[in-house]
Amino acid sequence: KQAIESEQVRLEAIEHDREEGERLVAQRHQEELFRQMDFHQVQRHRQLQQHAIEQRQAAIAEEKIRRAVAVEKVKSNRIMQEVMDKRSNQRPNAASVTAPWDRD
Repeated sequence: KQAIESEQVRLEAIEHDREEGERLVAQRHQEELFRQMDFHQVQRHRQLQQHAIEQRQAAIAEEKIRRAVAVEKVKSNRIMQEVMDKRSNQRPNAASVTAPWDRD
């Protein structure tokens, strides 16, 4: 009877150690999952920040191009006006070119 009781105590101790080991493994696994979730959350946050930076840079570049186009438009209109003024001053009384269907 003593041998059976000692064997039962030994088996209960082994079972207790096994349960403790399983609990530690489950806890480590859960901690690893939390670390992975944190990593993915941080990675997602960084991606969103990078996307926002890229969008801002694109908007700035677009605004620069829009301003440059506006400046070039003003310049070209001014040059065209100067050319038209010079033409009208060079030939004030010259006959203008008329299309054949406008002639009498």
